[in-house]
Amino acid sequence: MPLPGSEMPGVLIIASAFHPAANIGARRPTKVAIGLRNKGWDVRVLTLPPSCFERLDAEWNAEAAAGLSVTRVACGSLWAHTSRWRNARGTGRLALQAGRAVAQALKPLCPVDDLYPWVARAAATGKRLVQDTNTRLIWATVPKYSALWLGDRIAQATGAKLIVDFRDVLDRNVPGGQVTLIPRMYEEERAIMARTDGFTYVARSQREAVIANYPVAAEKSSCFVPNWIDSSAVSDGNSRTFSSPTIVHGGSLYGGTRRLDGFVEALALVRSNPKFATLRFLSFGPEVDAAYLKSLAARYGLEDAVDVEAPVPADAFMEYCRGAAVLLLPIGRDSGVVSHAHAVPGKLFDYFAARRPILVTGPAGSEAGSITRDVRRGLEAGDDDPQSIATCIENLLSGQAEGHLDLSEEAVRKYGSEDVILRLDSFLRSRLAC
Repeated sequence: MPLPGSEMPGVLIIASAFHPAANIGARRPTKVAIGLRNKGWDVRVLTLPPSCFERLDAEWNAEAAAGLSVTRVACGSLWAHTSRWRNARGTGRLALQAGRAVAQALKPLCPVDDLYPWVARAAATGKRLVQDTNTRLIWATVPKYSALWLGDRIAQATGAKLIVDFRDVLDRNVPGGQVTLIPRMYEEERAIMARTDGFTYVARSQREAVIANYPVAAEKSSCFVPNWIDSSAVSDGNSRTFSSPTIVHGGSLYGGTRRLDGFVEALALVRSNPKFATLRFLSFGPEVDAAYLKSLAARYGLEDAVDVEAPVPADAFMEYCRGAAVLLLPIGRDSGVVSHAHAVPGKLFDYFAARRPILVTGPAGSEAGSITRDVRRGLEAGDDDPQSIATCIENLLSGQAEGHLDLSEEAVRKYGSEDVILRLDSFLRSRLAC
């Protein structure tokens, strides 16, 4: 809370994903809003209405989020709304797929990304929010990169300071990393970064990636603000009981950039050992991933060992995680636009909270794998190396990886919410004081 006689600092959080959206990208800004409010900030949030989100999870952090001051402006994006086709059924699915085809054709016309219509819709609302509350600081989290443009418009109109938060860093220097039909927009984006008052980032290597996109960022104040463990999830909550050892995974595979071909082949190798013949795999993800995983299971004769289910609310997913033998975290291969090797999925910290062994698969030397090894929470293997994956699974199941494991709460304390929010609170206050 603020000191007696001191002014409560105000911040406008701009986030295209926020509670009650179910995607992992909504967690970070929601937890930041709650954390800063608890540190004495007057927090305002500018985001989208639930109707613009693909899936909802209203129960996650519902009590804490209910007290936030949230203003919602519809995105007006055909692309965003037609993304629902992945989980739709019947005629509704066909209609959304048709709309998706139109959205695909029109996407190159978006100056920045598919949520750019939101910038035009929400700028006036954001300006009023800042002026009416005398807010002097804006924290805009990307992606979507439209939030950067929206934050800049509001900052320019009000004189508020703009801090950009990078949850993922798209490589703007390669084809596909920027809008090829309107290349001047990248130059304008560089100009926006020149006007900012600093930036925050999720993974340590992302600072260099931001500077590669925007050289002026090297002169900006910055702060490492990793995703963190939700303290409420660390408690000894309920856990699912499985009839046989089960590897659990949750989340999108992003069109195959997070590949599980090597993992499923490794699963077949492990099950060929009588000692692990009952091992199973359970994945929660969108319908498009289910088709991919089922085809892989059929290829290796694992139809009876691979279960694919639709996403479940966060609290229910944590119950499955707590009962798992191993938690799988696929990182994904670089797509030419996103460097997955430097990404740190927010789900890693949910896995930390579950206090179960983790297997990270992806490109060698991934940052998520490094973090996992650093806190002795699990092992890492290349996603294209089934034999190495199989060895890791067997070691985790048999206890031979005990030297690499520390499942205590203390082992991951530095990724706890209190330490991270304190760092962010201090950084934002320092920017206000400048």
